[in-house]
Amino acid sequence: MLRCAPATILVLLFAGIPLFGQTAPLGVITQSSGGHLNAAATSTGTTIYNGDRLSTEANGVLGARSGSVQLLLSGDSAIFVGQDGTNLTGALQRGSVAFTVESGGGGAPAYRRRYSSPSPIASSHCWANDA
Repeated sequence: MLRCAPATILVLLFAGIPLFGQTAPLGVITQSSGGHLNAAATSTGTTIYNGDRLSTEANGVLGARSGSVQLLLSGDSAIFVGQDGTNLTGALQRGSVAFTVESGGGGAPAYRRRYSSPSPIASSHCWANDA
């Protein structure tokens, strides 16, 4: 019986079943040039979690996707991302962020908006995430 325990644990880890204390991913980085996730440089395909800080260098750009919501940070921008139920939330610290919420059919954008921050703490927003 004890000999099966390590094999069972490995099967659970590789099956992708969240274990106690693990959080579900919030989204993924779709493009990054001079982009950072928390304090580290990031690249396309990096996973985003609730409470992560996305930022860009002066001439950077960073794109992220969470379900049907896409975010695009321009140069010298920073935002904290989170989740409230099934909704993506964001608190823009500086710079600007554009977002698109796609409709269910055909991938056509249902809503687009850009926010800019003249002050260090500009605003918080919540975007519906239907996927």
